[in-house]
Amino acid sequence: MKAVFFDFDGVLFDTSEGIFMSFRKALTDNGIAVPDEEVLHSFIGPPVYDTFRSWFHLEGDAFRKVYGEYREYYDKCAYIHCTPCEGIRELLEYLKDKGIQASVVSFKARFMIERILERFGMPDFFTGGIGGTDTGGTAPDKSDIARERLAALGLQAGEVLFVGDRKYDIEAAHACGIRCAAVTWGFGSVEEFRRHGADFIVNSTKEIQSLCEKL
Repeated sequence: MKAVFFDFDGVLFDTSEGIFMSFRKALTDNGIAVPDEEVLHSFIGPPVYDTFRSWFHLEGDAFRKVYGEYREYYDKCAYIHCTPCEGIRELLEYLKDKGIQASVVSFKARFMIERILERFGMPDFFTGGIGGTDTGGTAPDKSDIARERLAALGLQAGEVLFVGDRKYDIEAAHACGIRCAAVTWGFGSVEEFRRHGADFIVNSTKEIQSLCEKL
């Protein structure tokens, strides 16, 4: 095992509070009903702007206004409402000690990932780099982000483990031929993981460490 690719939201960090705050503010300020918490949880995983279009059927100027207000609020202040998931720092220390490269593969904006990692003193753990999106526009397929990381690191799919918490992570990993470990502390469900064929379902960062030792 030479590298671990991590999704960000729900896997490395619990970012739900800031994301939910931003959804509620953008929707309320524009007179749009806010869904219940279960629905809000389902918004974490796919690109946010796709959610505004598909769930709220926003297009054109209406989409740009609501999405722009969401982005502005999150980028300015709501992003600070997050915490590293339990055991993540220790897992990253283990990977670094073993010479296993850690990388992020996420739909989240790259600059925001870097900002959060910096805030928590964690950038040096990610020797495999940050694979995120640019702000605005349309997100690439997540598998494209993973392929970019593979190419940048000069690795084969069999040398990497992808750690995620939604079907998008499983699909992206498998599209690249990478095995995927789905974590139960994130925003997905065991049913979702089984339905989409996760290679492993793990309940703690210790289990990820064990996988790295075996694979």
